Amino acid sequence: MLVERPDGLFESSFEERLKGCEAGAEMATFDGMTFVDVHGGREICVITPPSRCETLVQRMTDRGIKPEWEVFSPTHILQDVTRLIQKGYDKPPYYINMVLGADKGFQGAMPYSHDILAAMIAALPPQSIFCVSAIGAAQLPATTQAMLLGGHVRVGLEDNLYYSRGQLATNEQLVARTRRIATELGIDIASSAEAREILGLSTPNS
Repeated sequence: MLVERPDGLFESSFEERLKGCEAGAEMATFDGMTFVDVHGGREICVITPPSRCETLVQRMTDRGIKPEWEVFSPTHILQDVTRLIQKGYDKPPYYINMVLGADKGFQGAMPYSHDILAAMIAALPPQSIFCVSAIGAAQLPATTQAMLLGGHVRVGLEDNLYYSRGQLATNEQLVARTRRIATELGIDIASSAEAREILGLSTPNS
């Protein structure tokens, strides 16, 4: 839910964000930063100061939800994510999703480059594993580099609508291409059970 402010900006409702913890998820995205999303001619403020970070991650902890720590720059890793991990709001392995190439729509986000991704990996807390998501044309090079550097990847239409210049994609095409690249690089594809073990999620009751 968006609330229009007197200054003409729109603010994402924090109360609505908290409701996402009630869906019964085992794992959920945690965006512990304040940013502005420029979308459809509107400037949407997503305000998450340290006090709201604590409220949100405490709600997740109370419900047994493991955070997927989503970050858009090295600063996001070095500030609230590291602080909250050090305060005990997650258990290793810490799963950190780096979103790159969102700089055209999100104030405070970073473009993709080899050096930026390497800097973000260097900033990770000990006992972290990382995933890379990238927007638009950055998706293919960023996820390929992530695999070469020992990380995991997210691909799909949420981040990228095109398979190649001018050719619209499907999720199936994007996933199949990523699997093919991983296979050519000699990287094993995790089964669902192996993925749960990597993430530190408990085995579901049979």
